[in-house]
Amino acid sequence: MKMLILLEGEQRCTKIFFFDGKGAVKFQEVQRLTVEINMANEKWDALMQSKMHQESAIRELKMEIGSLTEQNHSSELLIQQLRGEINSLRDSKGEL
Repeated sequence: MKMLILLEGEQRCTKIFFFDGKGAVKFQEVQRLTVEINMANEKWDALMQSKMHQESAIRELKMEIGSLTEQNHSSELLIQQLRGEINSLRDSKGEL
């Protein structure tokens, strides 16, 4: 038995043809495999949708990380500035 599978876009199988030695098509087998292919395509679609959602979530988290990193850097600079002011006040107090 020979089988011809036609693929179209995104690795989706759209048509299957079975031929026996005389060229007859076995429709029951084609119908069964068509159902399997449709189920596999639905799973593929669900996986691709999930992948897109996860990639979107990752992009958002990366943006949040960038924002928090910037905020952390600003806070560190402020802490250094305040430590300098504290040291200046201690020095001034010591002179009194």
